Amino acid sequence: MVATALRKQGHEVVEFTPPDLERGLNIAYQLLFSDGGDQIRSLLSPGESLGKASSSMFDLLAFPKCVKQLLAYLTRKSDPATAALLRIMHTKSVTELRALTAQRDAYRAEWHKSWMEKGLDFVITVPHPFPAFKHGESEKVNLMTAGFTTIFSLLDYTAGVQPVTFVDKDLDRLPDDFKPTSLTETLAYSVYDAEGMHGLPLGVQVVGRRLEEERVLEGMKIVQDALKQQDIVFVNKVQIATGGSGSEDQ
Repeated sequence: MVATALRKQGHEVVEFTPPDLERGLNIAYQLLFSDGGDQIRSLLSPGESLGKASSSMFDLLAFPKCVKQLLAYLTRKSDPATAALLRIMHTKSVTELRALTAQRDAYRAEWHKSWMEKGLDFVITVPHPFPAFKHGESEKVNLMTAGFTTIFSLLDYTAGVQPVTFVDKDLDRLPDDFKPTSLTETLAYSVYDAEGMHGLPLGVQVVGRRLEEERVLEGMKIVQDALKQQDIVFVNKVQIATGGSGSEDQ
């Protein structure tokens, strides 16, 4: 939808194949949880607890490393994505942290080279695999599905998200032959329900390079204007009751 609208307005839209995303996310997750979650726990107030998604990640970090390595070995063929996660998710030593920082910087350089060679102004992608899901289901969806935003945090790129359309129960239902390829996908897609999510907002993510906040805001405006020219205007469908009058605004 967005790509088509931009092309009709005269913008050049090209396919972009970035450097290995799985490798980048593996670096990001290891850096994010390199301390085993100690810093996050230290910020909790007395009696305060973590959400289910964070708690499940910290449970994985606390699991004995030798057991995780064994499980990774046993699942390396049947579920390579989960096996890779089991191998890398443990508290890092100073030496490991320095190596990961060097890997991050090298990965950033690869992205910069690819970006410049392609002559990009922006990258347009989705912000998340799913629309909003029900309260309490974050443990199944888990933090591993946040890769579309995590990767740009690793790169220190600027990104903005804007709503453009809504879930359609007919267009957005999963194919009959859909099969998850990992345990992470199996759990995450167990909460996806096109029928129940019908009408929820869907957005795109407009990404620029480091320190390009104003440029990204302008890119988001370009997307909005391009859609408007195609008579596609996002209007919030949430019903808001006004006090006392009993009327509702859309």
